[in-house]
Parts: sequence; C-alpha cells; structure tokens
Amino acid sequence: MAARHARAVGWGLMSSVDDALLALRHSEERYRSLVEATAQVVWTTTPDGRVHEDLPGWREITGQSTDEVLGHGWLDAVHPDDRARVRAAWQRAVRAQSVYAVQYRVRAADGGFCHISARGAPVFELDGTVREWVGTCTDVTARVALERALAEERLLLQQVIEQAPAGVAVTWGPDHVYRLVNQWAFGLLPDDRPLLGRPHAEAIPETADMVPVLDRVRVEGEQVRIRDLPVEWAAGRRFYDLTFVPLRDPAEQPGGVLIAAVETTAEVARRRALEEELAGERRVVETLQRSLLPGRLPDLPGVQAAARYLPAGPHVQVGGDWYDLFALPDRRVGLVIGDVAGRGVPAASVMSQTRAALRAYAVEGADPGAVVRRLDALVCHLELADLTTLVYAVLDPASRRVAYANAGHLPPLVVAPGLAPALLVGGRGAPLGAGSGAGSQAIAELPPRGTLLLYTDGLIEEPGASLEVGIERLAAIAGAWDGSDLSVLCDAVMADATGERERPDDVALLAVSLSSGEIRLR
Repeated sequence: MAARHARAVGWGLMSSVDDALLALRHSEERYRSLVEATAQVVWTTTPDGRVHEDLPGWREITGQSTDEVLGHGWLDAVHPDDRARVRAAWQRAVRAQSVYAVQYRVRAADGGFCHISARGAPVFELDGTVREWVGTCTDVTARVALERALAEERLLLQQVIEQAPAGVAVTWGPDHVYRLVNQWAFGLLPDDRPLLGRPHAEAIPETADMVPVLDRVRVEGEQVRIRDLPVEWAAGRRFYDLTFVPLRDPAEQPGGVLIAAVETTAEVARRRALEEELAGERRVVETLQRSLLPGRLPDLPGVQAAARYLPAGPHVQVGGDWYDLFALPDRRVGLVIGDVAGRGVPAASVMSQTRAALRAYAVEGADPGAVVRRLDALVCHLELADLTTLVYAVLDPASRRVAYANAGHLPPLVVAPGLAPALLVGGRGAPLGAGSGAGSQAIAELPPRGTLLLYTDGLIEEPGASLEVGIERLAAIAGAWDGSDLSVLCDAVMADATGERERPDDVALLAVSLSSGEIRLR
C-alpha cells in the first residue's frame, strides 16, 4: 500500500512538472510571437556579447551571409560613421550587464542605408550570472524620415516667423498668454517690455480693449482684421494693421490666437497729408467751377428759371458739370447743360473753354445744330478732352418752341400738370471730340405751364441700376409737381436723387418754364 502511495505521489509530481514545463513553453512561444510581431529582428548572443545563432531577419535587411553575421561580424553592416559608437554602446552594456539601446544606420541589401533601433537586455541565471542576451532590431527608417521632415518644417516655420516683415505672436488659453513673439513684434512696441508668459491685458495694457476681440477669435473661430488701429503709447499715438487668426488645440478645441501686426503710422500720416492736399485742390477747383457757373440766373421776359448744382462727395474730385442760361437776339433764350469727362482742374479748364466758345457761337445767331458742329470741330482741334456731352437748346417764348441739339447727353425732360412727362429724344449726335461732324437738331413746343428740365447723369445714376431706371424715377418725381414754384420742383428732385448718401458724381439741374401750349416734336 505504501509503495502504491509512493508511486501515486511520484506520478503526481511528474504531472506537475510536465504541466509547468508545458506552461513555460507556451509562455515562451507567446513571448517570441509578440516580439516577432513587434520587431523585424529578434536576436540572442552569448554572455560575452557574441552572436552565435543565425539571424534571418538581420540578413534580410543587410544582405549579409550567416557566417558574416556570427560573432561581431554584424557590425560590418553598420554605417562607418556609426560603427564605433554602436560598438562602444554594446561593450558598455555587456560590461555593466545593463540594458542596451541605440539607434544607428546599416547598409541595406540594395546598397542604400536604413535606420535601425536596437534594444537588448541580459538574461540572468539564478546565481546572478548572465546566461545570454536577448534583443530586437526594428527598421525605423520611415519614422526617422518623418521626424526629419517635421524638424525641417519646424525650422522653416521658425525662419519664416523670424524673418517675416511683420510682427508675429501667438497667445494661448482664455487669458491670452503670450507663447511666441518674433523679433519684429518686439520692434513694434515703444519700449523693451517682456511679453512671453504674460497675459495680453497685463503685457500690453494700452490695448486691453482688444481682449474681447481675442476672445471672439479664439472661441468662435472668427478671423478678424483691423486697419489703422490707433494705440496711445506714453510717447505718442501710433497706428497698426492687425490680423487675428484662431488656433485649435490637438483636440480641435479653442486654443489660442495667431496675431500678425504691421505698423502703419507713416502711411496714415502720408494719407492724411494727401487728403488735406486733395481737399485744398478740391476747394480751389470747386471755387473755380462755381465762378464759371451763373452766380444768379438772369431775369428774362416771359421766362422762369431755377438751377441747382452740387459737387461730388468729399472723397471724390470735382467734375466738369455745368449749366448756363443767357439771352439771345430776337428775345430768344439759350439753355445749356454739359458734362466734361475727367475731374479736377483739367475738367474745369475744359468746361470754361467750351462754355465760352458756345456762348460766342450762340450769340452769332446760329441754330443749335450748327453751334454743336462748330464746338465739335473746336474740341477736336484743340484736343480739349476725351469726351464732352451737352444739350444746347434755344427757347422762343413767343412761339413756345424749343430748338435743341444733343451731343451724346441725356434727353431733356418736359413736365406739365395734368400731362405725362415726355423726353425730348430728337437731335441726337455723338459727344464733342468724337469728330463725327454730326450736329442735327429737333424742335419741340412746350405745353401750357410746361417746364423743361436739363440735367447731368449724377442726378439719375444709382449703383447697380441702369440710366433708364434713373430717368423713370426722375420723371415720376417731376411729374408729381403741381406746376407752382420751380424752386420747389428742383428741391424735390435733388432731395430724391442725392438723399443722405455720398455723391459719386457732380449733379447739375436747370429748369425753365413758360406759360401754356402743348408739346409737338418735329
């Protein structure tokens, strides 16, 4: 019985040992599978660091033979510039019985070089001596190339930031703490003050009112640009163009703000000086132009007249619009509305010469068509302007007839209480200076209480709308007039056309009225 018991115990011990060995073998297999899955080369060496087994993975990378790999022959595949460093690292690890970790280049089978990351560690016996070394080698060429590319990009970005002809800074977090500031940005400040690591409101209190802008850019992801921002430094006011761009953190959450800044103090000063110069020139031209317009319309028998003139807005040079009203022989009346292309002194000069020449030709008694022909020849001969448009009309109060010639200008408008507004579209020809030689004329007859309106394009032009739309609006406003005071009519037309907006062009308006009749075109 005792013998049977001993045999049972023995079999039990043998079974336990077998199970333990099997578990150990499975564990080793799992470990080896894990290593082989995560590394390209798994290696072992003797305690003194010599390779004593074939390394197929290493041979696949380097093209070495089995005999060439054994011992320390594997070092022959290491790049000559790295070989001494790798040998020294391996010898130190063997002597110290410590972890071996090194990265180096090896000659690949195709003749090129690849980057290898090697790690190894000693395996100890129970008595503390080294039984062997085990380790792995992994090809990290792609990772090294990526790291190198990223490093080059960082260097390039740093150079761009430092060399950029603008101040560049990055603030981070809800307090807008300065993380990056290039040298140019420091040069935009009036003094040598620290910025890095400080919140914006603390670092630059003179622009603390920009914190809400920084908040909006950072949180809402909105890019903002501010032009000519005035900043009151202790030494005086300076101006800056600023651009704020939102930055996200790695989790795509609000991170910080990229700030680009350029000082515009000199540009602002030059622009203001130029604006003052242009304003002075404008005042001179406007005075000259107004001096060429009738100071007051003449009192002519049987004729009522009113006129209005407004120069373009303050940011636009004065143009060459004009009107005129004068007596002719046989109690007739001459009416003119004109527009010279161009602006400033040249346009005013052309306008004055054209106005004087027209009056001289008109008082000789020539009809409107002949006057326009002579003016066209004069403008072409003297090369006065690229383009001048006008309407010249002769009104006979006795017969109520209007003879007129139109040199590329807008058609006159006739309005009378109880009648639909009518455009005088006859007598049309090319603008002065075209050299066409044309100078046709037409004749119309004013209706009872009829009024003739002559105007320039500044009265009817609207952004995005055709001239026809503007003429229809003018006809609607003038057609609603009750036929009383001409000044009321002119004020209503001007108020509707100009409103509160800045005028992009000069506006000239001439209204002439007689007593009754009906309009007839010939």
